[in-house]
Amino acid sequence: VFEMTDLLGGYAPGVKPNQWNNGLAQKIPAGWDLLVQMHYAPVLEDMEDLTEINIFTIESDLVEREIQSFTMIDPFIVLPPHEITEVYNTVDVSADISVVSFFPHSHLLGDSWEVFATTTTNDTIPFIRINDWDFDWQNYYYPEYMLHIPAGSTIHATAVYDNTTNNPDNPNNPPQYVFWGDATTDEMFFLPILYVPYQDGDEFLPLGDPESLSGDVNYDGSLNVIDVVLIVNYILDAGEFSSDQISISDFNSDGSVDILDIVEIINYILG
Repeated sequence: VFEMTDLLGGYAPGVKPNQWNNGLAQKIPAGWDLLVQMHYAPVLEDMEDLTEINIFTIESDLVEREIQSFTMIDPFIVLPPHEITEVYNTVDVSADISVVSFFPHSHLLGDSWEVFATTTTNDTIPFIRINDWDFDWQNYYYPEYMLHIPAGSTIHATAVYDNTTNNPDNPNNPPQYVFWGDATTDEMFFLPILYVPYQDGDEFLPLGDPESLSGDVNYDGSLNVIDVVLIVNYILDAGEFSSDQISISDFNSDGSVDILDIVEIINYILG
């Protein structure tokens, strides 16, 4: 039986490798082969590929949560010439998840993308809106904080394709029928979404490189009563913290998170 992991990543020139924080990591099972798909631009002479790939790993005992993914994809898209075509897809979320990244992807006919979720209470959770798609934007996007998507929600994705002469990037003149394919002159509706099962407090966990303000466990840039409440909940086993949050909560640097840290934080807030 042939098995594959989730998509481990993609790269285009200028993209920086992602380094997950908050104890997150993607898993590569031991003994598995790595499959790499390379795309090349047309050249007029023979050339040698000297590409090298670096993979950054972390000790398994430092990993608190393994990232999972699913992909919204439409390999049957048909884009008629001289028309603007909208492609729409949805996926239902059966359990609470925290979205950590997503990768809306089109080629030269791409015009726009919009991704959002709707909950069972009719709330809307926006992911991203790209009004003027650019083929050079081939990268994962990361929300500032994890996006909590409640069970029963539906994720919606809409991509618009401009296969007319008004599109200066249209590879065909005059426009031709375009279908799904790997070539730049083909098209794609491709949206991997990376997530972890939801835990209380995920919506306060940043996905960038937060400044280390001691006690600022919700990473909002200030030390206030919200941080005190979150730390108290953690001490009372009513909340879960990442390893980063535990370290930040140890306000007096004595190696443990307890009432003494709360007292010092309150004194600090009160001036």
